[in-house]
Formats: sequence, structure tokens, C-alpha cells
Amino acid sequence: MHVGTSIAQIWGKAGLRVTVEARSELLRLIGEAPLSQPIACVSWVFDEMRSDGEKVLHRGPHWGLGFYSAEQVPPENVVEIEGIPFVFGADDAVRLNGATLDLVHGEFVVNERAI
Repeated sequence: MHVGTSIAQIWGKAGLRVTVEARSELLRLIGEAPLSQPIACVSWVFDEMRSDGEKVLHRGPHWGLGFYSAEQVPPENVVEIEGIPFVFGADDAVRLNGATLDLVHGEFVVNERAI
């Protein structure tokens, strides 16, 4: 009997483009992040809830941006783009390859490539 072993990929690499505006804001956020060597991560968020103290708002599915500390990510999975370290989840990397990260009205926006 043959038993195959397969390990699902957790991390992936993407050829994400970053606009000048997005890069500037990322550098500012990295400078303020309370992490050791922050690594940016763009990932798909299925739903985000925010509260203003009185009501809860659902933002719904969208691309989100967060940060990992360098100790949390295998170094071989970190990609440097425009001088900024990034890491991507395997599923997200497929969609982000060829996409552009921009900053519009103070919010990060991902423009996915045309298929």
C-alpha cells in the first residue's frame, strides 16, 4: 500500500505592484508598528465588523492589509517589493499576482489584473 503525503502550501509569492502613494503610507505604518521588523500582508477578508460604540457595521468582503513580525514568517516566504517586505497567503498570492496596491482617499485598494 502506498501512502502519499501532501502538505498544503500556507504561503505564496505574488508579483504585486505598489503605487507611490501606497508605498508612502506603508512606510509610515511600518514606522509606527509595534512589531519587530514588520512584514506587510495583503489578504482577502471575508467580513469585517466595526463598531462606533452604538452600532456594528459589516464592511463585507474586501482586501485588507496587516502586518506580521519577522519572527512569525519563514524568511524564504518574504518578498521585497519597492523596498517593503511582504508575505502572502497561498490562495491570496494567486489573485494578487499582477495586481496593484494603491491608496485612494486614505484607504488601501487592490486593483486585480484583468483576466
